[in-house]
Amino acid sequence: MQPQNIFEDTITRLSVAAGAKNEADLAREIGVFPQAVTSARKRNRVPASWFAKIAEKSGTRLEWLMYGKGPMREQPVPERPGRSSCENCLNLYKQLVEAQNREIALLKDVASLKTENAELKAENLRLRERG
Repeated sequence: MQPQNIFEDTITRLSVAAGAKNEADLAREIGVFPQAVTSARKRNRVPASWFAKIAEKSGTRLEWLMYGKGPMREQPVPERPGRSSCENCLNLYKQLVEAQNREIALLKDVASLKTENAELKAENLRLRERG
């Protein structure tokens, strides 16, 4: 794809996410003068700050804004009845910490088993040499 096409596709995604009908609307949503959009077009380059501003304002994923990959927005995580989203986040964080602790324990077990395996191989070699 040619740079101009990439630029046009990117501007289109930014406009869709911002709900902008034209470049003047997009400039207003980004917080720049319309001439800034014209200047970016001439350079075939969208400033990174534009992605951040539109993503923050619209809840659009940066990967979608920048590359058109994946869903435009993350699917909301359904809340369990009787729990607020903060409780859900805390519960998910606790689960993450527990999973990381299990991973650390497993990595320690793997290291121990590798050491034991090396020792057994050495012992096996010594026994074969003697035998």
